[in-house]
Amino acid sequence: MRDAIVRYGATGRTVIVSSHLLAEVEQTCTHVVVLRRGRLIAAGTVEDIIRGDGSAGSRSLEDAFLQLTGDGA
Repeated sequence: MRDAIVRYGATGRTVIVSSHLLAEVEQTCTHVVVLRRGRLIAAGTVEDIIRGDGSAGSRSLEDAFLQLTGDGA
């Protein structure tokens, strides 16, 4: 399914994916919107959201989500 979504998006179409499977979102999507309780927390490219404050190091979209929502350590 991931390949089909990526191929469809590569044709210039917009594909909206709503998912809690952030590892899949990270591999499939180019842009992300993070919502918490119906409110916009962050929006941008997957790379920008993962990078966050610009600090070095590798973190995942899930790590970024947890930090943005205050659910992480």
